[in-house]
Amino acid sequence: MKILLAEDDDLGRQSLARILRKMGHIICEAKNSHDLLRQVDESIDLIMLDLKLSPIDSSTVIEQVRQNQDLRQPIIAMTGLSPGEIKKAELFDKILFKPLKVESVVAAILSMHCPSCCGVLKTTINKNEYMCEDCNVKWQISAEKNEVTT
Repeated sequence: MKILLAEDDDLGRQSLARILRKMGHIICEAKNSHDLLRQVDESIDLIMLDLKLSPIDSSTVIEQVRQNQDLRQPIIAMTGLSPGEIKKAELFDKILFKPLKVESVVAAILSMHCPSCCGVLKTTINKNEYMCEDCNVKWQISAEKNEVTT
């Protein structure tokens, strides 16, 4: 999967990029919101970004991305904020809270795309259960066990 990782903290971005590459993903790194906007295109499968991205805040950046009808990638936000401090949470498909745990990152990424066909997964009634829009396979995701089952 090709992931656009936007994080202004160099050490945090590089560490997460290294982990994601070890998982087999192709990572495009963005140091700020301008880099993200320059790099996002139809080839990106998933966007991961820090909510405190600068110089343009992440909500504004995502609103700009969503104005393009061809760009409908899932978006995972990462933040050190508390849940009550997050504005426009509805713009993001998932929100991960820092410090990030590898299991949470893995589960969030797996919950975005079908392991069988890479189609888009949508949450069902149960928060750990997902349905693929393309192949109609139902998946259960366990962050604790770091596994995906049908």
